[in-house]
Amino acid sequence: MNDTPERLYHYTSVETLLLILENKTLRFNNLTAVDDPEEAESKDIYLPGRFCYVSCWTDDPAESIPMWSMYGGSKLDGIRLELPTYPFKKYVFPVGAVNNKERLESFINLAQRTKDDYPPISADMPLLIEVDYTNREELIHPVVKSESKTDKGFTIEVNFEYIGVFKRKVWAFQNEWRLLLPLSEKHG
Repeated sequence: MNDTPERLYHYTSVETLLLILENKTLRFNNLTAVDDPEEAESKDIYLPGRFCYVSCWTDDPAESIPMWSMYGGSKLDGIRLELPTYPFKKYVFPVGAVNNKERLESFINLAQRTKDDYPPISADMPLLIEVDYTNREELIHPVVKSESKTDKGFTIEVNFEYIGVFKRKVWAFQNEWRLLLPLSEKHG
């Protein structure tokens, strides 16, 4: 694993660039919408990656023909963004704006997320992770669910720790880093 990069790069189409500039936002997609369909899979739950939201980047400052070909638009007329690792605006919410208990600071507009009915997340800033390239099946398709009985009933815990972190070695040319929005893990 490398040290945290100061800059990240993202290949995209001109149309997507226009949306980024117009909305002043980066889009996070769930893992069913990324290039490798295996990333949304696990050994024991149907597509847990549909609950993990990521924005995909590379730390390679050199131009990449495969990346241009895959993500630069249908006519290869796209662009490559270069941004600081954490390019986010910080939101400050007074007591009562998001909850009635406390003043909150977040890199995510929690008020907008609540209004737009997005799934719950457990972090106020995306996590930065470096994708690990491996062919180990237990990492590509991890077991994520555990069940237990408690004195209050039955509990199911889902561990998303390995979802969106591993890709097969054939993808190693991407040198991928991800901004990941984790979900809360306990359900029951």
